[in-house]
Amino acid sequence: MIETSLVLVLNDVNFDSYLQAQENKLFLVDFWAEWCNPCKIFSPVFDEIAIEYHETVQFGKFNVDGNSLTVKKYNIRSIPTLLLFRKCVMISSKIGVLSKKELCEFLNINL
Repeated sequence: MIETSLVLVLNDVNFDSYLQAQENKLFLVDFWAEWCNPCKIFSPVFDEIAIEYHETVQFGKFNVDGNSLTVKKYNIRSIPTLLLFRKCVMISSKIGVLSKKELCEFLNINL
């Protein structure tokens, strides 16, 4: 995973505060794990789109290992899972690896 200021590193401790801070942007969260091969495939796509959409969307990555409270709260059963929030409300989700085109379409529908 590439850590940049454009992609927040999320966990049970900081998730809610980052979610509440996104007043004017969509908030897209990638739930993943280091041992997850599909997550590794998807990670570069997510990072690339974070650069392209940084003005309208805040991106975050949430490692599911050791962070069970948020995982349970949002009923994450498979990874990678994307949750999209607007003003603290989850408005859409996607499960599995997405292509760059699919991820762009997912965001554009919700902008």
